[in-house]
Parts: sequence; C-alpha cells; structure tokens
Amino acid sequence: MTINSKSDNDKFTLFPDGTLHLYDNLREVQREDHTEYEGELFIMHTALTQAEVEAQFDSLLAVEKAKWAVVVAKAEAQRAQKVLADTDYKIIKAMEKLLVAQGLVESRESLRDAVRGAM
Repeated sequence: MTINSKSDNDKFTLFPDGTLHLYDNLREVQREDHTEYEGELFIMHTALTQAEVEAQFDSLLAVEKAKWAVVVAKAEAQRAQKVLADTDYKIIKAMEKLLVAQGLVESRESLRDAVRGAM
C-alpha cells in the first residue's frame, strides 16, 4: 500500500488491461493552482467490468487490505525474529563470561564442549 495522488476523487480506476487501482481514505489536497486527491492505493488485476467493480468495491478493497496486512505482518515477524536472535546471542555471550569469571568453567570453549557433549 502506498499513498498516491490523483486529479479526481473516484474511489477506483479500472484500466483497459485489467489493472485496477483501489483508493481508500481519499482526502482533498489544495495545491497552488489545482486540487488533488490523496489516498491509500491498492493495485490488483481483474477481469471485472466497471459496473462489477462498483458493486463489489468494498469487498475488493477489504481483500486487498487483508493481503497488505499479511505483507506487513510477515515483515514485522522477520524483524522481530532478528531482534530475538541478536538478543539471544548477547545473552549467551554474557552467560559464558559470567560462568568463566565465577570459575564455574575453565573457559568458554570448555563450556561449549560440555554443552555439545550433553546434546
């Protein structure tokens, strides 16, 4: 989903090749010499006619918004997984240093060997 500017306030544009631009939350923007409309743009391809798109606009928009939500959720999950992996690595390194400093293990290498041997 992107924010797009256009010259009219139609909630969708159907192109001859079947490309359909669906607009949500259109708002009027005054420029120096003209008025534009900005809104969230969702793009899809369809075999529907202009009348069919008009009749099914709300459903089509809901489907496209749901698809976009999945894209956003996947990206957030990947970012969160990276943060978690980075945090886990830092915690493991800190524990290794603590155990060595307290004399509970001879070295980080011996600790790693003991853990590997236990698996």
